[in-house]
This record gives sequence, C-alpha cells and structure tokens, in this order.
Amino acid sequence: MTKNNYFTGMVLIVFLYVLSACQPENRPSPERAKDARPSILFIVADDLGKDVLRAYNPAAAATPHLDFWANHGRKFNNFYVTSPVCSPSRASMLTGYASDMNDVDKILKPSLAGQQPELASNLPTIASTLKTSGYVTALIGKWHLGYRPENHPRQRGFDLFKGFLAGHIDYISHVDSQGEFGLMDGEEAWIPEERKHLTQLLTDEAITFIQQSDRAEPYFLMLSYATPHRPYLLPGEEAIFPGKSERDKDQAERYTAMVQLLDEEIGRLQAVLEARNENTLVVFISDNGAAINAPTKEERFKGKSTLFEGGINVPAFLYWPGKIAATSSSEFFSALDLYPTFSEIAGAQMDSSFVYKNFTLTDSCSGHEALIWSFHGVQAVRKGSWKAIFIPNNDSKITQRHFNFTSFSKHEELAASFDGYYPLLFNLAADPGESNDVALEEKTKLQELREIYQNSK
Repeated sequence: MTKNNYFTGMVLIVFLYVLSACQPENRPSPERAKDARPSILFIVADDLGKDVLRAYNPAAAATPHLDFWANHGRKFNNFYVTSPVCSPSRASMLTGYASDMNDVDKILKPSLAGQQPELASNLPTIASTLKTSGYVTALIGKWHLGYRPENHPRQRGFDLFKGFLAGHIDYISHVDSQGEFGLMDGEEAWIPEERKHLTQLLTDEAITFIQQSDRAEPYFLMLSYATPHRPYLLPGEEAIFPGKSERDKDQAERYTAMVQLLDEEIGRLQAVLEARNENTLVVFISDNGAAINAPTKEERFKGKSTLFEGGINVPAFLYWPGKIAATSSSEFFSALDLYPTFSEIAGAQMDSSFVYKNFTLTDSCSGHEALIWSFHGVQAVRKGSWKAIFIPNNDSKITQRHFNFTSFSKHEELAASFDGYYPLLFNLAADPGESNDVALEEKTKLQELREIYQNSK
C-alpha cells in the first residue's frame, strides 16, 4: 500500500490492523440484497458531544428519542471521526477516504469559495455509489464540501438536495454570516412557505421525503442537521446573522436546549418511521465533538478543534429493528467505516481499489486495533487504553488550544526524543477525561505509540 493510502496532510486516520477473523453478522447474499434491501436514514448532527445524551451520560438532561435508538440498537462508545472540524470530517464520511485522498483538509469557507481545494472529483460518494445500485438519494440540510458547480450535491450523487452549501446559516433568518440567503432547492433558492427554525424545517422536509417515497424502491436519505452548532438560537428568538453578535450569557444552558430541540425533532421522525413500518436502517453520528459543553474553561477547550477525546470521539449508533440487536461496543470504529457499511448493506459495487472495503460496522468483530490522526500539525495515536498526543513547537492557534487553555506542561526534556514535538500521554481506562498527563512516568509506552505513528508513513 502506498503512502498516499494512509496520510492526509492535516487530517488523517489510519487503520493499522484489519482483523481477518471478523465474521459478518447475518450478512445477506448479493441475490437476497436485491430483493429486500433496506432504506437508509443517515443523520449527522453538528458539534454534538457525547456527554449531553443520556445514553452516554446518566446525569445529562433527558434526550429520550435519541436514547431510544442508542439503547435499542448498536451503540458505539469509541467511535472516532477523522477530524475535529466539520468539512474534513464530512468528506471522509461520504467517501471512505481521509484528506490525503479526498482533498478536504480545512473548513471550507463561503468567503473563500473557489479558492480552497474541494471534495476530490475522482472519488465516488456514498450517494453516487448507492444511486448506481438503484437507490433514490437525497441530502436534506448541510453540505459544506464545496461551492463550485461541479461539487454541488446534485453533481455528487444526490437526486434531491434541499439545504445549504455553507457550514452554517442562521437558524431563524436562514442567511449565512456574509448576509447571503442560504437555503437551496437543487440549484435554486428555496423559500419555505412558513418561516420556521432551521432544525424544524429540515425535519419537515425529511418527513415529506419519507412519506412520499415509493415503498418498493429503497432510499438513501442523508439528513444533515446544523444543530447544535452555534449560534445557539431557539424557536421564536431573534436572528443573529447578519451583523449581530451572539448572546454571551448562558451558553452551556443554551447548548443543552439546542440538543433537546434536536431530540424533539428526532421524535417526530421516529413517529413517521414507526407508522410506515418499513425495513429501514438508521445511522446517527456527529461530525465532531462539542464546541462548548463543560462546566470549566479547561474542559471546554478540550472539544472541537482538538485531538482530545472531546473533539474526535463522538456519539454514534445504528438502529435496525429485527436486524441489529441492542448492543454496546467499546471497540474502536471510525467514520471511514460508513462508506463500506452502506455499500455492503445496499449490495452496491465499490471501486476495486477501495482500501477499507472488508470492514463494516455490522461486522461482529472486535474493531480496529490502533488509530492515528494528524490535524494542523498536531498528531495523535490511540492503541488499547493508551493515547498519545504530539504537539508541535509553534505559536499556532491549534497548539495554543492544546496547551494555553489547559493545565498541561510542555515537556521540554522529552521534545528532542520526539522530533521536537511536545508529548502528552493518557491512560484512558483510568482517565477518560484526559486530565492526568503521564508522559514523564510512561516513557516506554510513549515511545511505543510514537513508533506506531512513524511506521504508518
């Protein structure tokens, strides 16, 4: 395998081992897949942390609808995205490749439209692969993978697109931060008949799509919410975009309220799916961790935009009644597993060069043995209960986020042994919150993880 199969300039995740002993769980034959393939509802939340869902945190506020799917399906306790920010993370979900292959290694900004590399044109997406296999495909909500005409969702495999191209639009006014109206129906402006909160509006469209779908023809619906991304606006409140400042007070409480709004909308979807009583696989995931979701400043800065667990270990679960039993897995899984999972379930033919085609989320195996990341020069490795983060000696915002807003020390005495990087080391079995850096006490383990990273090049 070539180097390019592994590395992504700024964002990467590598599977160091694929366990050949993994056996598929009730995997249908290709002949049967043509007869009874499920529809797939793929829901992506935006900046949703694990700790605000009661399925992951008993002390959290009630999220009964999301918890129902998590507790009655396959819940992943160690599901990792490839990046702690949205565009690179979403590109990997849709293509099954990290940023060295899909070309998206930064947040794609509307102000830089056409100036940044966008989603690689040579790669199929989940949508295009399933469309070729006979699925009706739709994206409702956020795209954030390109602004050029050739990277419009309709050109990347989606039969229907109702949503917005930018990373976020105002929940109330539906304009982006530049003041441009963001909602689109295909290539045209989408002017809803009724002005609603964006979360409610997207749910309405998803329900309409599901209810109007042909029961004899499976669909792939990607419902890509903006919720609970900031600015935190609730139904009935005044818009912020364009030109107004976000409310500074009660941010943590408002974030929780946004999560509960999302949960309410999920409840509406569940009612429709239950009434139709069809063969439908539901997959729920967040694109990265929370931007704000902690009582202390230090914990708050260990989420989105960092390689701490709060930035990349996200809520994820599958719900498929009658097909997937209620289970909870603490093994390592990745967003790169989504593409082969959907393709296999749909009986779709993937490109013969696809690297990860033999590993899917419905396999009854023990997951990946080790994972690595690189984000804006910061590197990380996880194997077993151990996780190391290697932080470059520079003044970048990302370096500052890993050090200046936390209580961790730069280990000057170790930097020379780790290519000039300042190492942090955590035993997640004893310290899941990554509060106790043991780099000085566990130098042998630190070196072992460094070698894993270096040998993957």
